[in-house]
Amino acid sequence: MSTWFTAQRQDFIRAQLAAFGQIRRSDITSRFEVTLQIASADIAAYVADHPDAIIYDGRAKCYVLDSSDEATK
Repeated sequence: MSTWFTAQRQDFIRAQLAAFGQIRRSDITSRFEVTLQIASADIAAYVADHPDAIIYDGRAKCYVLDSSDEATK
C-alpha cells in the first residue's frame, strides 16, 4: 500500500531522472527530510517498478537512466 508521501517521493524520483538523468539518496533526504533508509526504500521501489529504466553507477554513486531505456515512460 502506497501512501501519499511515498507517491510524492516517487514523483520526485521520476522528475529528477527526467530533468537530470540521475538520482541520489541525498536528493530525497534533502528534499523530504527523511532518513537514508527511507530514501533507499523509495529508490528500491522505483527500481522494482522500472527494472530496465535505471541502473546504479558505482563511480558516480547514484542511479542513472539506463541508456537503452527511458525511466519516464
